Amino acid sequence: MSPPPSRKRTASQDETHAVHDSHSSKAAKTVPSASQQNNSQQADTQRRERSAKNLYDDTLKMIDRNVRVMDRKVSGETGDDPLDYTTDDYAKLVCRHSKTVNALAAVDNTLAFNLVLSMADASHADLDTTLEMCGEDPAETARYFQSLDNLLLLLIKAREQPAELCWQLLEVPVRWSRRRTRSQDAESDEDPDEWSEPDYE
Repeated sequence: MSPPPSRKRTASQDETHAVHDSHSSKAAKTVPSASQQNNSQQADTQRRERSAKNLYDDTLKMIDRNVRVMDRKVSGETGDDPLDYTTDDYAKLVCRHSKTVNALAAVDNTLAFNLVLSMADASHADLDTTLEMCGEDPAETARYFQSLDNLLLLLIKAREQPAELCWQLLEVPVRWSRRRTRSQDAESDEDPDEWSEPDYE
């Protein structure tokens, strides 16, 4: 015996309402609020900054390690012929990190800028170490250092201007100003020759 049609419609309507309710609850769960989005973006930014700092630190350690190895080769400690190495070899060691600089610049321009300065400092050696230390091909040497210069120029242009300077010029006393009138000088009992230097401390 089949149930009455009215009860069938009621059951169908109940199922429809249940489906709508479940969809609305799912939709409410999947749509994050504005605060949740901000928190997520902030967490993502912090994660990228931490990764950039770790990459920066690891790259500096790698550069220092490679330079120490090259120093030992140049000094003959490893049995290598010091004449086989020039300052170009130091430049090659650091120029291979150019991609790292670009990756850092996308996250933290200051880290990228400091890394290039460290690379430039490690890109040359004491030219008096050996007779051939300055290299034999000036064009090859210039190519590496030009690459470093180009990296540095791009980062300098991208550096943000400070909102305000951390220092300001000291205010010159009025008595030293050219706007002081003769009448003011006449009223003054001070001898200009006895004026003391301002205290800058």
